Amino acid sequence: MNISAVILASGKGKRMEIAGKKQFLPLNGIPVIAYSVNKFLKIPEVKEIVLVISREDEERVKEIAGKDDRIKIVLGGERRQDSSINGVNAAKYDFVAVHDAARPNFNVKTLKKMISELNAHDCVVPFIKAKDTVRYGKNGIETLERKHIKLIQTPQLFRKEKILKALEHTRGIEITDDMEAYLSLYDDYEFIEGDYDNIKITTMADFQMLSVVMNNQSLRSGFGYDSHRLEKGDGFILGGVKIVSDYSVIAHSDGDVILHALIDSVLGATGNGDIGDYFPDTEEWTKGISSVKMLKEILEKIQPVRMINVDIVVILDKPKLGSIKKQIKNNIADYLHIDSKSVSVKAKTPEGRHNEEKIEVFSQILLNNFN
Repeated sequence: MNISAVILASGKGKRMEIAGKKQFLPLNGIPVIAYSVNKFLKIPEVKEIVLVISREDEERVKEIAGKDDRIKIVLGGERRQDSSINGVNAAKYDFVAVHDAARPNFNVKTLKKMISELNAHDCVVPFIKAKDTVRYGKNGIETLERKHIKLIQTPQLFRKEKILKALEHTRGIEITDDMEAYLSLYDDYEFIEGDYDNIKITTMADFQMLSVVMNNQSLRSGFGYDSHRLEKGDGFILGGVKIVSDYSVIAHSDGDVILHALIDSVLGATGNGDIGDYFPDTEEWTKGISSVKMLKEILEKIQPVRMINVDIVVILDKPKLGSIKKQIKNNIADYLHIDSKSVSVKAKTPEGRHNEEKIEVFSQILLNNFN
């Protein structure tokens, strides 16, 4: 099944009462819109992402989207439903997932469950149950039964031709979500229970609450280890620094043991296997490969994440690292885009063994994994 994800991001966000737009606010250090983009990119059924934006935001959206050819950009309209029409029109696949950029914390597992329902239904929509007493007050006061109340969320899945026809059909009236348009013509739909953490950012209070929720639920730690034998030589690379020594590292790549251990700790924290899964030492293309390049590629694959701190222990008899530790510390901070105060590099000797022919590194990392 092939799906186009349509992310609506052209709104002004007036209820936020801020100078900028909520979809570009840095939520725990990452633009709000980037969370949805990165989640959709990791879902196999989603073959393209259509970002519906305002013209004045085009440059910064291109920067967030990068060079991924699965992402296209179209301009939105005056109203939300006009933007939906533009986005769905631009989609090239038979099914669309229409989503508000202001909901960065949708659950991928829930979406996958919704996708499985598309075999039987042309409209699948997530909802949560009402917890509070609900009263309707247009003409007097009426208390509604909570068991019949469904609070609707996004992303919402539709067969493209049907939702497009429905959106065109409702051009003349104001609607608040795409399912409302769909229901004006069709009655084939399925509700899937959603997630209370899929909060829509409407006010600054929503933003602040979501920041705490996502920060707490996304904390992960990872442990990494690597070791290499040494042989007589002219030095080796450690944490991106060329170390002067009478020894060299025996390795298939450039042998940067610190970065190899760091990569494994990052992969461990995000549940993504180990370094050998991505850069096997049995392949010719990995021979002599830069460990800095390897780290950068891994960091791109696992986004969106936010590094918090990393602790490195190097076990090496000679040479003494001394002041070199500060260079290594600064390099790691640069690679991970964190303050150097959040990086620790310690050097220990192999007490009682004095093994000059081996180097070992342990890496422990703490991060937010927003995937």
